[in-house]
Amino acid sequence: MKSKVVAITLWPTLACSVFMLGACTHVQITPTDKPNEFVVVERHNGLFSTVAEAKAGAVEKAKAHCSTMGKKYVEKYAIDRPHNWGQFPESTLYFTCVE
Repeated sequence: MKSKVVAITLWPTLACSVFMLGACTHVQITPTDKPNEFVVVERHNGLFSTVAEAKAGAVEKAKAHCSTMGKKYVEKYAIDRPHNWGQFPESTLYFTCVE
């Protein structure tokens, strides 16, 4: 009976561990206080994720955002944070959409 209790209590921990091995992302595009300027932050919450993947994802989302307005994406600057203890890879991309 004791082995069943251990298996039941370890299941959530194992499921979360397997989940963290994948590359989970969170993306939100928001306008800044400057005209026609936006910022997108892409964070990859995976154990093997890289900042290059986060940056590529942010650029992809920015291009898609501009194309919905019939405009072209132009990068202003980016702030990238690599994978570190307590910090998953993250890219903060500032961009504009031009005609």
